[in-house]
Amino acid sequence: MLTRILALTVIALTLGLFLPKLTRADEFELDDGRRIEGTVVREIGELVIIKASDGEVITVRKSQIKDQRKTKTAFAEYLERKEKINEASLADHWALAKWCGAKKLDSQRTLHLKRVLDLNPGHVEARKALGFVLIAGDWYKEGSADAKKRQEEIDRPIVGTPVRKIPSEPGKRTPQKPTVTKVKPKSDSHAIQFKFDEKLDGNPPDVSLAYYRVRDLMRDMSKPMHFATTKPGAEIQDGYYMEVKIRTYFVGVNRFYTRAISNVYGGEAQLTLYEVTGGAKKAVAKIKKFKVPFTASLELPKEQAYGYAYYDTVHTLLEKLSRNPFFKNRGAKPYSFPRD
Repeated sequence: MLTRILALTVIALTLGLFLPKLTRADEFELDDGRRIEGTVVREIGELVIIKASDGEVITVRKSQIKDQRKTKTAFAEYLERKEKINEASLADHWALAKWCGAKKLDSQRTLHLKRVLDLNPGHVEARKALGFVLIAGDWYKEGSADAKKRQEEIDRPIVGTPVRKIPSEPGKRTPQKPTVTKVKPKSDSHAIQFKFDEKLDGNPPDVSLAYYRVRDLMRDMSKPMHFATTKPGAEIQDGYYMEVKIRTYFVGVNRFYTRAISNVYGGEAQLTLYEVTGGAKKAVAKIKKFKVPFTASLELPKEQAYGYAYYDTVHTLLEKLSRNPFFKNRGAKPYSFPRD
């Protein structure tokens, strides 16, 4: 009977059917040197059942308890700290997440780590703390099926695509902020809602070269199109909608036997133009995802390599876009740019 009562008590405590988290607790010092912070929820004869502050249910004998005194729980201190933070402050949430980790308040730590990512999706430390890994510019849950699939895709050799060498001095072949000229769209041009999703090793470029180059190409067509300004997260309206995705990333080191001879980078891009009617999207122009491999000197800073790879990938996308039947029929001029 006693065993059954203990079992039912432990189950109820585990499911949280007894007392909620308390702000005051006892600190128990046991004869073996252990210290337990928690609350006594039941005594059965010589047995004492304690719900620890971290939620664990512990059963000890009274004879094991060497000392018992009142103390404030870590959860109570957490509530006090939480009241003082600025909800919109990334630094506050990050500091509180680290404090929660030290106090083994795992659920609260996760809550604040996720809040950090709400404020800055590219926060590397928070991503890693939540078990994410960066693969080719995107974050994946470590060990997930998506992570394995993406890694296999990156590791797969690119057949039939020439490898482009990044010069030791990339010069102007890196994203430069273009001179922005405001031009009123022609009356016969079609507006396009858009989404540019670009990452250079996990971070967006300082300047979206793709946005300006694609915009200029469409603006100069005989049947022009122009980007319509929309608020982030706004619902897609009927008309045209374009999605552009670009990634540049570090692949690894190219070796000759055991000797490292160069760094290897990858560039990827894809584009889809939809015609939207009644909320339904129909693809009318599509540039399938293509890859561009690059090699670079071991001494070339990664930032310069990423910039060059991004520049080259964007212009390769423009070449393909200008030759796409949809844009070609609207008067897109064949585009090409010189390569080193």
